[in-house]
Order: sequence, then C-alpha cells, then structure tokens
Amino acid sequence: MANAEQERQKAEQQKAQQEQQLATQRQQLKALQDQLDEANNQLKRRKQQRIKNAQKEITQNELTDGNNQPINVTEDNVAQIEQEIDNWRQDQQTEWTQDKTDAQNELEQINQQLLKAHSTKANLESTNQELTKQNTQLQHNQQIMKNNIYNYKNQLVDTIAEHEPNHKVEQQLLKPNELPEAVSTSNGRQQHLRQTLKYLLDVTTQVLQKIKTTATNFINQVTKTLLPPINPQKPTQLQNSYVDFSSIQASTQKPNAQKEIRLMNDPIIKLKRAVLTATTEQLQKANEQTKKSLKQQVDNEWEL
Repeated sequence: MANAEQERQKAEQQKAQQEQQLATQRQQLKALQDQLDEANNQLKRRKQQRIKNAQKEITQNELTDGNNQPINVTEDNVAQIEQEIDNWRQDQQTEWTQDKTDAQNELEQINQQLLKAHSTKANLESTNQELTKQNTQLQHNQQIMKNNIYNYKNQLVDTIAEHEPNHKVEQQLLKPNELPEAVSTSNGRQQHLRQTLKYLLDVTTQVLQKIKTTATNFINQVTKTLLPPINPQKPTQLQNSYVDFSSIQASTQKPNAQKEIRLMNDPIIKLKRAVLTATTEQLQKANEQTKKSLKQQVDNEWEL
C-alpha cells in the first residue's frame, strides 16, 4: 500500500507537471497564434498598402493594359502588377536616360550654334558699324554733291538771267496750271531751278552761243572796217625782191597746220591784226561804228 501510495503520488505529480507543461505549451501556442495572426494582419495590411500604392501609381501615370483599358489592382494580381510597374519604371528609366543623353547632345549643339551665333553677331555688328560709317560718309558726300549741284544750278540760272533775262521754261516742263515766267522774276527763277542740270546747261550753252555769235559778227564787222579793201587787180608792191637764204634758220617748233588755221580764223587774232594794220581813217570809222552799235544795243534793251 505504501508503494502504491508513492506510485499514486508520483503519478499525480507527473500529471500535475504534465498539466503545467500543457498549460505552458498552450500559452506558448496561443502566443504563437497571436504572433501568426499579427503577422497575417501585417501581411494583409502590407498587401493592401501595396495595392493602394500600385493603384495610385497607375492612376498618376495614366497607365492602361494592352487593350488600352483601365487597370484594377486586386490581391490576386498585385504581384504581377508590381512586376509590370517595375518593368515600366525600368523602361522609363532607360528612355529617360536616352532622352537625357539626347538632350545633352542637343544642348551641346545649341551651345555650339550659340557660340557661332555670337561670333556671327559680333561680325555683323562690326560690319553694320562699318556700313553705318560708310552710309554716313555717303550721305555726307551726297549732301555735298547736292549742294554743289544746287550752287552750279544757281550759277547757270544767274548766267541765263544776266544774258537773257526774259527766258522762260517751256510749258510742258512745268506743273499743271502753272504759267511760265521770265527767269528774272522770283517765280521764273524757281521754275528754272526745278529743271534738270542738262536742261540748264543746254539753255546756258544756247545763250552763250548766241552771245558768241553776236560778238563774232561784231568783231568781223569791225575787222572788215579796219582792214583795207583787197584789190585783186592791183598786186601788192614788194619792197624787196631779194631773199637772203643764209639768214633762214630751221624752226624749233613742229609745224601744226590745224593750229595755224584755227589761229588764223580766231576772231580776236583777226581783230588784233586788223587793228595793227588799220589806218587812222579806218580806226576812226570803226570807233564811230562801235559807238553806233552800242547805242543801238542800249536802245533795244531799254525798249525791252
């Protein structure tokens, strides 16, 4: 009985120990289950966050599936979607890298073009300054030329007004409804100044030619008066028929027949020769004729 009691107590102790161990194991199991549940909850929350993040990224980047349809992320396809997003990111990274390289190359080209443009701009500015300087000089020269032409025109008009004060510009060269006036008047002078330089030169040449013709005729008339009449039937009496050929020397001047003919026909030379060879009676006659001619000219101008 003592042994049986010991065995019973021993069994009860073992049973108590086993129950204690079982209680401890149950507590450990419960702790493990709680940890497992927490882990599952964390995984679930993590998965929900992954779904939310993936859906947000799809929405922000406006991503669609192969059929251009919206993508709906679920627990079943979140891993696949994340992989697709990773692939898309990699493609975007590659594309961005290429774009960055292209942009850098383009920027380098733009910088080179900009440097070239700066150089071209500097050259153009230098050229523009030179052209501006030349243009200013040309304008200055043009103004000087205009002033010279204007002064020359005034001189020509003065000459016309002095020798032919009643000269008028032709009607077809004036403005409509404008009447031609004499160059001696203010309006007539302006009408002449508006004409071309060639026109004024031609008019001045005509006026001077008329004056030259009048002067030449007058000189010829005086010359004719001063020179004795030539009688072809009465040859000139030679003073000496002897010629000393030893006294003749070669001239140092080359003969110029055209110049000699021109000098022989020059009215001034003819007048000088006539004055030198004229007699007192012929000089007196020429003086009277000159006075008469001058008086007639004064009377004509007074009548005008």
